[in-house]
Amino acid sequence: MSDDLYKILEVDPQAEPDVIQSAYRALARRVHPDVTGEDDDMKLLNQAWEVLKDPARRAMYDHQREGDLVQAAKREHVESAGVHAITRDLNSRDPNWAGPPPGNAYGTIVPFGRYKGWSVAEIARFDPDWLDWLTRVPSGRRFKAEIETILADVREGRDPAPFRHKDLFAAAESAR
Repeated sequence: MSDDLYKILEVDPQAEPDVIQSAYRALARRVHPDVTGEDDDMKLLNQAWEVLKDPARRAMYDHQREGDLVQAAKREHVESAGVHAITRDLNSRDPNWAGPPPGNAYGTIVPFGRYKGWSVAEIARFDPDWLDWLTRVPSGRRFKAEIETILADVREGRDPAPFRHKDLFAAAESAR
């Protein structure tokens, strides 16, 4: 069951058994099918009560719940810290780094330089002159066809979009 049984019964996880029983009874009077005409809430309430009224089952549930909460907290910490760590790591290596990408990525991700981590289309919207420069240096020549296509769109006032260049990028991906 994915729902937190304590939330279903609207009690604190540290609640005494008699408090849990009182909460169950009060909620059962409110959500009983004879009152509401619906039985889904009552079924959920009964499932929670079946586990939490038995000390052994409650202890097993608490142990599992604690593990789930710890794992969720770790996942959340890693996800939020991961983005900041990558950003901090990139920024600390290159003081000229432009920062994290602004979003709306499209095209190849540039793996180096001032716009490391940005897609070609993001750079084209923000700094087309840098892309012009990139096509003329050895490390950027491999992006030349893609850059020229996207820059043509930007210079003509069109937003570069994947559906306009799918054949170009399919060829670029297969060449890698």
